[in-house]
Amino acid sequence: MRLFEHPGDVYQKKLKEYEGKTLNEYTNELGVKGWEMVNCIPYSSGMGTTTGFLFIFKRPKR
Repeated sequence: MRLFEHPGDVYQKKLKEYEGKTLNEYTNELGVKGWEMVNCIPYSSGMGTTTGFLFIFKRPKR
């Protein structure tokens, strides 16, 4: 058993978990139900791939 998961392993698990979903569908799941994503500020690993989000801006669904 490892104490820490390798970032690459975590990333691959997330890819499988959200396979086939759009970015909007994925980020809508990160917040409270009944809200929709307005905008987000991603952060990256520096190689052109987004690894997560610093901020996700949401509003109540209309």
